[in-house]
Amino acid sequence: MDLVESSCLGMYLALEGMTMLHDMDVFLVSWYTPILLEAYKFWFYAICVAIARTVANLLLGPALSSAQDGSADKKEKEKGAVNSTSSNLVPSTVSLLNRLVIDSLDLTIPGSLLGWIPMSEIGVAIAMLTSTILVWPSAWVKAQT
Repeated sequence: MDLVESSCLGMYLALEGMTMLHDMDVFLVSWYTPILLEAYKFWFYAICVAIARTVANLLLGPALSSAQDGSADKKEKEKGAVNSTSSNLVPSTVSLLNRLVIDSLDLTIPGSLLGWIPMSEIGVAIAMLTSTILVWPSAWVKAQT
């Protein structure tokens, strides 16, 4: 899923990059709108993949992480050591739900630009403000470490 998400984001960036000169009124092209719409589609797909990954982690994460922890603990016990960091790598349910809400709110930008999510400009603005506020605590923690 990471590969698909990264590929979609890469396509979004490449396609949007092709429109930069048009945006700056340096080199106007007739294919601006179709290329930009395709870029938004890839952005939308990337966020959908991120949402699917988060849902999979929510539904299957505890089962997968306990199986992985069990096999890791068995290997460590065979070596005579105890593995205490494997449980720290599993994201909590609260952080996964937070990520799910943030990604769902972020989906409103490309979705509304494509017309796939009917939403007013003020609705998108509120969604983006809420998304930004929800991401601040985790971004702050990452910046401090």
